[in-house]
Amino acid sequence: MEYKKGQLSADFYIALIVFLGFLAYITFQLFQIAPVSSTNLKEESIRIEAYQLSELLINDGGHPSDWETKPLAEIKRIGLSDTTKNSANYLSSSKVARFKTICTNFNDIKNLLDIKDSEGITFIEHRPTGDVTDTCKSSVSPDKRTSFNVSRTVFISGTSYPSEIVVEVW
Repeated sequence: MEYKKGQLSADFYIALIVFLGFLAYITFQLFQIAPVSSTNLKEESIRIEAYQLSELLINDGGHPSDWETKPLAEIKRIGLSDTTKNSANYLSSSKVARFKTICTNFNDIKNLLDIKDSEGITFIEHRPTGDVTDTCKSSVSPDKRTSFNVSRTVFISGTSYPSEIVVEVW
């Protein structure tokens, strides 16, 4: 078969159509997968942030380590760990009490913990007479589709019963 300049064969057109069809199929599949991956990524990011925040609150003494006695302007970071005991998940009752007083303005908590998303922190003290619950949270209502919470069992100095800290991120 003899070809002249500027002419293309039927084989070329068939190959081009198959290639474009394959390209369209791959593009369509990517648009199907991308939103799911994006949602999963956001959920995983929120889950990680909730755990990191709970870990910071429970097992860090804060900076300075006696921040509960300092004015708010001198506090760099909040941590509730009782540094005199050097024990995991053992909180200082004075730090917990000061945290609850600072919590009246959640923006102060956000600044001291470097929180980017909306969060809520709940203290549940399990007492023989009944549970006592204190909640410190953002005024932004949670989007329940993308919220996650971490519940950690802790002991607070001066008490003989376990307590719980629930950190929720949305």
